[in-house]
Amino acid sequence: MNGYPVVLAPVAASGARFRLFDDVRTGRVRSVSGHPDRASWGELDALARTPQDPGWHAEGDVLVHTDMVLAECATSERELDREEDRALVRLACLLHDIAKPYTTRKDEEVGRVIARGHERMGGVHVRQALCESGLSGRDRRMLAELVATHHLVKRAVKRADDEGAVAALERLAARVDMRLLWALELADMRGRICEDREEQLELVALFRMLCEERGLFGCGPSPWLSEDDVRSIRWASDEAKRYALAEGHRRRLAGTVRDRWQALALAHELARAEPPQVIVTVGVAGSGKSTALAELDASWTVISPDEWREENYGDATEQGDPAVVHRACREQLKEVLREKGRAVYDATNVVADRRAPLVELCHAYGAHVTLWVFDVAPSVALARNAKRERRVPESVIARQCAKFEWPLPEEAHEVRVFEG
Repeated sequence: MNGYPVVLAPVAASGARFRLFDDVRTGRVRSVSGHPDRASWGELDALARTPQDPGWHAEGDVLVHTDMVLAECATSERELDREEDRALVRLACLLHDIAKPYTTRKDEEVGRVIARGHERMGGVHVRQALCESGLSGRDRRMLAELVATHHLVKRAVKRADDEGAVAALERLAARVDMRLLWALELADMRGRICEDREEQLELVALFRMLCEERGLFGCGPSPWLSEDDVRSIRWASDEAKRYALAEGHRRRLAGTVRDRWQALALAHELARAEPPQVIVTVGVAGSGKSTALAELDASWTVISPDEWREENYGDATEQGDPAVVHRACREQLKEVLREKGRAVYDATNVVADRRAPLVELCHAYGAHVTLWVFDVAPSVALARNAKRERRVPESVIARQCAKFEWPLPEEAHEVRVFEG
């Protein structure tokens, strides 16, 4: 299969796909190759036609591997107390390689079959495709992160002595429950045939030890400072205190504040600051951004590329030169930041690499950044769009859904999630 699918077929809470999904979730089946409903799930069925490198996966195609991982999951999930967690690991075992049909190719330079980026792509796929599966938004997002990050387990161990390794591990723990990630990768490594299988399993064991040593096995990194720790500081305002505490934690995850004393020094440095406030919307067209922003009062300046196009081109759908449009909007944002004001940057912002320069600009001006993330089913976004006076082409919304990358913990000080 060539390229990533633009339209992600959903798993609704009924029908053939859901029966297979629910059979795995509940542990009723530990193999899907012979499941009567396999053919109804096209992406899953495609795993049987997707080859793997025999040096890394001598067992065969991706579906064979998936079955082996599901079988091994029965062992790794015993370490988990909650049935809800065990169910998530089972589903992660089912879906961890779901994007391989779209990424697998023969690398002629190294002479091996590779599937570069399937984890990240798979995470996007899972979060979107399971919107209507009956999973809670929290569980669905956790499942997507398990799929997106399972390759980072061994990398964390191999790079444990590198500069910034602690911060990298903490960033990972802020994204995903490390217990579930360990259980998934243990099943993933046990469910394959390769010459260095024992060495790979040792890396997974070392990952657990590394997490336990850092207090990250089952919980994310807690902020170094609480309000009690900074009670003696004379703050310019409550907003200054809120920003200083959140910024210290964000810089911890970014690896630029390395201990509690540096965090305390930063708090003193920021005590008299009056940070600008910025809300950045993240969501596809039709996800409800405009409706949510209507709750804000007039003290917020809304900056919108669509509004700029309307004012300057006479038509919000006229794309013009995207670089010109976004440069003009960034200049508007800088004006608000320089004045220590409050701004909303209203755009889709679903692609991480494109979102990064905007967020970095806000941090450079010392702003408190909140992401408003709109996590809705593609079908909901399409239905809302159909009722709008100014409609976005359905193909554009589908592409936005397929590229929607969830924000990383270090991107912002606060994330507000809108569902439904």
